[in-house]
Amino acid sequence: FFESSPMKTKAWLLGAVNFHVLTGALAAAPSLTTRQDDDVHLSERDAKLLHAASLSTSGGLDVAGRKLADSCDSYPITSGSTTNNIQWVGKGGDDTEWLNVDNWATAHLPGTNKFNKLIMSTVYDRGTVHCPVTYMTHNVLLELRTYASLDVQADLKIGDQLLLKSEAKLTQSGSSVVTVGKRLVLSANYEISGNSKLVVGTSIYFSIPGDLKIKGESTSISVSPDAPNNDSEVHGLLTYVMGASGVGSLTFNGELTIGTAARISVDASLYSGGQAMLPLITFTSSVGVFDPSHVSTAPVVKGLADGL
Repeated sequence: FFESSPMKTKAWLLGAVNFHVLTGALAAAPSLTTRQDDDVHLSERDAKLLHAASLSTSGGLDVAGRKLADSCDSYPITSGSTTNNIQWVGKGGDDTEWLNVDNWATAHLPGTNKFNKLIMSTVYDRGTVHCPVTYMTHNVLLELRTYASLDVQADLKIGDQLLLKSEAKLTQSGSSVVTVGKRLVLSANYEISGNSKLVVGTSIYFSIPGDLKIKGESTSISVSPDAPNNDSEVHGLLTYVMGASGVGSLTFNGELTIGTAARISVDASLYSGGQAMLPLITFTSSVGVFDPSHVSTAPVVKGLADGL
């Protein structure tokens, strides 16, 4: 519960994580193996440069293919054949949009004619999804490696898995909807805010040192909404930054395994809604609990003797 007064705010989290505990075995950690496919050859860049040079200034694009203001519809959805793995190369200059074909190591956009594994791998790989990315007719797997980042402010549909590795970051904001068809493997930073929604098709494997930050009261994360009985695991840090009236929702439609090192951090300094029951996580069933010593809040939390 959260209770506020003009002078200070007190926070009681007892019962805030909903318990619907059923008997069940501890879920095994899912395999972190991915598809082993051939890397795309950067020589395909030559063909892409020819494509970019052929663009005219009409339709909201300049000769380099960069997006002009308010011209999301002007990006050409280029299709072509390639090997499975496609590297982000970021050759679009100031235009870091996903839909700018110059940012990929192919002469076409990924996911147009076959499964692709997409790789953003360095600190220089900084992409944006400010225009909706819902064109893909084939599933893709997106992997953000160390220090790569993706800023999402429009809808993004990933048909296969989303993998975030150590020190990578995905920031989701606005009223965007990110859809992951299968599993989210979170070993880095995912921040969601505004009126955004994250829908994960099967499960989340959330490892150390992963940090899932949920900001405000209007965000929504739903795991396995259409495929119940898929198991998820939390071993990293769940960070909640509450809004004035509450906190965003995190729902697992299946069994949730809570690791012994799993942590929760709650920033309730902006909350002004008075005493209320505020669920942080809901799930069908669970294995394990959050150790009270792994729960921190600002202001101070009380009433955690029995764990969460």
